[in-house]
Amino acid sequence: GRDTDLARAGECVALKMADLGSDEAGRGSVLATPGFFEASRFINARFQLLREAGRPLEPRTPIRFHVGTSDVSGYLILPSLNRLAPGGESYVQIQLQKPVVAAPGDPFVARSLSPTFTLGGGYVVGLDPKRIRRSNGGWIEACEEHDRAFRQPGTALEYVLRHAGLRSLRPAEAAHAALVDEKTAGECMNQLVREALAVRLDGDRFIHARAL
Repeated sequence: GRDTDLARAGECVALKMADLGSDEAGRGSVLATPGFFEASRFINARFQLLREAGRPLEPRTPIRFHVGTSDVSGYLILPSLNRLAPGGESYVQIQLQKPVVAAPGDPFVARSLSPTFTLGGGYVVGLDPKRIRRSNGGWIEACEEHDRAFRQPGTALEYVLRHAGLRSLRPAEAAHAALVDEKTAGECMNQLVREALAVRLDGDRFIHARAL
């Protein structure tokens, strides 16, 4: 081992945090800049059922959800009442008993409760403030749009500006919503202005070009 001032997700490091009690950091805890991440009980995701699962997945299936070091029980909800065949893929919503921290692109694994075996896995698309409503016919399309946008910082920021509507955003606000650092947000916002996708307003605020 060696001393370092920088560590990235996935690396094994030891941190000295003298002001943190042992009961304040449990399994699934995430170390991040305060306010950068939010925890949620509702997670939209792309999921693939393993062929080895042997039988179709029910529209509402109890699971153990593993993302990062979190292990939380909940339900995997399909967007329709049709079952998912082994080997099939679908956008789904994970509804958990307690909130977890997850970000777009984070891989996860879903395991059945009884008997215990791996059902499949996939990646996080985004957090949702509310439960899925199957009567909402645009849910899958909204997931697809969010999924495509958050694969790159520039497209994530364009998505954030577009969905802000008439509300202008400072780079720091857009960076928080797009889950990127402020330096990257500033560079991407300037590029969006050059591409005529965004407009810079007084006070270093930005708005999507469609809103004007």
